Amino acid sequence: MPTQLEIIGDRERNILMSKNEYNLGDLYSSNNTGALSDGDERGKGELNNSIGSKTDIVERTSLVAKNLYGPTNEYSSGNPNALSDGDERGKGELNNSIGSKTDIVERNGLLSKNIYNNSFEYSSGNPNALSDGDEKGRGENNTGGVGTLTDINERTTLGAKNKYGSTKTYPDF
Repeated sequence: MPTQLEIIGDRERNILMSKNEYNLGDLYSSNNTGALSDGDERGKGELNNSIGSKTDIVERTSLVAKNLYGPTNEYSSGNPNALSDGDERGKGELNNSIGSKTDIVERNGLLSKNIYNNSFEYSSGNPNALSDGDEKGRGENNTGGVGTLTDINERTTLGAKNKYGSTKTYPDF
């Protein structure tokens, strides 16, 4: 005796199967016309060197027509548009240059503002990296100080306001 769930399941399956155009006589598979790219909107599988629905094919054709690159002008590391030669397209290294024209101009502008260079490298030993009472360094110095002048002053101010410290510690609950 079938359960109520099985009865409902069988009834719903019959309703859904009646709507399904693929049945035992015409199973859906990679060879079914509904699966193949034959110029309609349904099939997308390869047929006669064509792949995709009608819309896919039209859109691909449209995009390929706009593309600068193709079989006679392939995009690769040897293509002038891939190399940094002073234009906006290429960004790959060429003659020690990397980036588009805009990239190079922007990089040069930023480098001209940067005080660090080969003769004054930024590292943990650089005076500007150490906390020595100025606004640049934050790293611990040889006296144990940490932070910029503002950091140290703020920490001192907040420490004075805090009722807990080395003489009165937080309660241990």
